[in-house]
Amino acid sequence: MAAYYRTGQAAKALGVSDHHVRRLCDAGLIEAELTERNHWRIPASEIDRLTEDGVPELPARPPERVTVDASESTSAQVPLIAMDATEDASVKGRPKVSHQGGAKGDHCGRR
Repeated sequence: MAAYYRTGQAAKALGVSDHHVRRLCDAGLIEAELTERNHWRIPASEIDRLTEDGVPELPARPPERVTVDASESTSAQVPLIAMDATEDASVKGRPKVSHQGGAKGDHCGRR
């Protein structure tokens, strides 16, 4: 048995994604150390503990707040909330664009 696991190895042993393991390491929810090259190393004893106790859920990420000037003439600040990539990023009411056909003579650089 390895003394340390990399995130991919730990994920495979625990049945979760490597992204999940990295986020748990970042949040400090599992015992791990960061190498000089910014790779997580997880002790085998921690993998054993997580196998017995279960893998913790990921903490919810609050939306990132960004402040921008409302106009150049005033110093008013407007808070904005950055959209998470997992949220619906589609623009409602906008037609879908398809490049797999269309009207005759409608070329997308292909013939």
